[in-house]
Amino acid sequence: MGFLLFFGALPLVPWLIHSSWSAIRKPAIRPLTLIRMGIWILGVMVVLGTHAYMNAAARKEGQRIVAKVEAYIAQHGSCPESLATVGIGRDEVKEVIGINGYICEAGKPMFSYGSTFMPFEMENYDFTQHRWTHVYD
Repeated sequence: MGFLLFFGALPLVPWLIHSSWSAIRKPAIRPLTLIRMGIWILGVMVVLGTHAYMNAAARKEGQRIVAKVEAYIAQHGSCPESLATVGIGRDEVKEVIGINGYICEAGKPMFSYGSTFMPFEMENYDFTQHRWTHVYD
């Protein structure tokens, strides 16, 4: 739910501009104002850093799953019926990725997981073009 950052960051921008101007014009309040600004900027950076980490971890796990599915396809000539067939448990995937889905329909595998930043959006893997695509709501 990193998209909620926009609701906090939008009002923060005018406040930062005002605080910067106040700190320049009023040396007496400068130290306290700079500390306040630093704390808010650090908070935003923590949220962005957390999202970047979660996004990288989810993509790495997704790529590991895709590699196992593709290796199975190369070895057997068809897609596995479930991720358990290639030795991947649903709970271990859910712990890192969260909501995800894998199906083998008409001999074509499909794998997706929920976006780490926006609700109701998905990251899908295209097994024919070997690339990830973002599916918007």
